[in-house]
Amino acid sequence: MKTGALPQAWMAPAMGEDLRALVGLPASSASAREHWKYTRIEKITALLNGPDNAPPTVFEGASQPGVTVVQDTDPDDHELTLLSTRTAYCPATAKALLNTRCIDRMVIGQSLAQPLVILRSDARRPLLITVRTGVSARIHDLSSSDTGWLIVEQEPNSQLDFTRLHTPSAATRWHQLQLILNRHASLTMQHYCTGAAFSRLDVFVALVGTGSSVDARGCWMANSKDHLDQQWHVEHHAPHTSSSQVQHGIADGRAVTTYRGRIFIGVDCPAVDASLMNRNLTLSPTAVCNTKPELEINTDDVRCSHGATIGQLSEESIFYFLSRGVDREHARKMLAAGFINQCLRGDLADTARFELLGTSSE
Repeated sequence: MKTGALPQAWMAPAMGEDLRALVGLPASSASAREHWKYTRIEKITALLNGPDNAPPTVFEGASQPGVTVVQDTDPDDHELTLLSTRTAYCPATAKALLNTRCIDRMVIGQSLAQPLVILRSDARRPLLITVRTGVSARIHDLSSSDTGWLIVEQEPNSQLDFTRLHTPSAATRWHQLQLILNRHASLTMQHYCTGAAFSRLDVFVALVGTGSSVDARGCWMANSKDHLDQQWHVEHHAPHTSSSQVQHGIADGRAVTTYRGRIFIGVDCPAVDASLMNRNLTLSPTAVCNTKPELEINTDDVRCSHGATIGQLSEESIFYFLSRGVDREHARKMLAAGFINQCLRGDLADTARFELLGTSSE
């Protein structure tokens, strides 16, 4: 990866060449408590045990011209900086995800006609992807690994369509996703997932270049006694940047979902346009949805909005279907599908709808 001009406030102190050194980074106890408020962090310890030698990552579409993949390799100085960026704000158990010397690296040097598909069954090594200047690409992350750390850096004027579909049957999952956008880079993102006995996702989007933009849509489904905790941080560190987020979640049974959406605007970043909306639907009286939208603005001349809702299915809407011969369970599914459909788009929209609700587009 090329060295980028990352803002000092966004970077952790420089570290040594061995990734194991990152595990010893000091953590701010106050930020760690809030950051992990709804998750028992000891639950991820079992995920991070085991040998360092992970099986190779499978990439479909990597044979296209301009794609370079190197697995199990030493990180350079810039990659070490990216890896150490967030470890200072995570509890000690999360840092254990860096309990390896090596990374997997992908560089996309030409615009791609076909999407790149990431299939990781045991992602103990961080995967770092660079989208070169002016390149247009699509990436589908369909990994089934219990753990995973993916970093994508977009160079100036690049365009990326990124879809993350994670619906594996694993009982416990913990993943971290970092996306860095340089000058005039644009990101269109789709995120779809289901719950598990324990599931945790941390997403960090950093707009570090003037004119960069992100448009994110996501939806999820949690059933039974699922636990689904998502922490989304979108940080504006340059002027004339924009971000839009629309996230819809459904909880049924005794599931507990948590969504924390934080928008941060740094100093001397005028003309930022940022919005966030999180809507949640509970299908049973025992389901719990936690939602916490946040804004932190450190400059003038910005336009920001955020909001969150938690609601239930209307009995009037259900009665409408019952009066037309549709049974209650089918009516619930149809109404839930309508709620989810507002966030479905892209190549995997139909697949996501079926994975989340078991229904097709018809």
